[in-house]
Amino acid sequence: MTAQAYGNDATQRRDRADQESSARADAIARLAARRDDLRAQLRSLSDDESESGRPRFSNHLAEDAQDQQQRQGAAVVRQMLINDLRQVEHALERSEREQYGICEDCGHDIPPRRLVVIPDATLCVSCQAQREARRSAH
Repeated sequence: MTAQAYGNDATQRRDRADQESSARADAIARLAARRDDLRAQLRSLSDDESESGRPRFSNHLAEDAQDQQQRQGAAVVRQMLINDLRQVEHALERSEREQYGICEDCGHDIPPRRLVVIPDATLCVSCQAQREARRSAH
């Protein structure tokens, strides 16, 4: 390998590392924004529930059933938001420990393209597939 070819190869590796670092930084910024958005949604949901959460007494069975259905729907949405928030916070904690972008199971780097699409990913594609296969087997 010539000195010029070696220099070009080193430059390409450095450029690739810079791009990956930038992609990780962008993903972490998106995670922080997502965390703030989820917290705001949970606050809004809690505010809505406190305004309408008082049981209404009605002489109409249909109204009572509709109120109950709305409360159950809000509980499902709240739980989904809480689960999403936990995953986002977990990924942000990993970034603080400089483990963001490293698979929790195998320790390999999570491809930057995966982090662009799923910024809160803590598993590489292979390990995620294995977990999902184990879950579906049970």
